[in-house]
Amino acid sequence: MRGIPRRRISRRSFAAGLAALVTIALLAGCGGSSKRSDSESSAPPAAGPQLTELRTTGEFRSLFNDAKGKPRVVLLLSPT
Repeated sequence: MRGIPRRRISRRSFAAGLAALVTIALLAGCGGSSKRSDSESSAPPAAGPQLTELRTTGEFRSLFNDAKGKPRVVLLLSPT
């Protein structure tokens, strides 16, 4: 019984995969610490940015142009 034939992985592919795993592990470790000072534990968490529902492209254009000097991110997501 021979089973499923194994593919050989090239050194370049192995190195790229290993580098990706190491990078993910390092980024996961940079999540911060759970230690908090007394002033941080008593204060309520800060509110994040508010999500705005846009109905027209004019609303988007107006809000985008009003945010000059602030970082702006536009994400175009498609289900396909």
